[in-house]
Amino acid sequence: MHAKVYMQMSSKDNVLSLPVTAQYMYKDELFVLAVNDNKVVQIPLRKGLENKDYFEVLNEDIGPKTQVIVQGKGLVKPGHNVAPVLKSN
Repeated sequence: MHAKVYMQMSSKDNVLSLPVTAQYMYKDELFVLAVNDNKVVQIPLRKGLENKDYFEVLNEDIGPKTQVIVQGKGLVKPGHNVAPVLKSN
């Protein structure tokens, strides 16, 4: 007999987290793509705690108002002009 167990080892309150689909690998480094003044910018990513769905963002330059690209990252590149579509809650 055996059992598969998932345990939460630690957690934090009031931290910014993003879905894992927001991150991408470029030249062996992790980044997120964000929109700043209708242009795509590439931001090096610093992650904290993570699980299979979300990761904690440790970057000070990524905040709750940062427009992070979660879907369609393969369609844009840094420097592209874009018109962001905000997801409603």
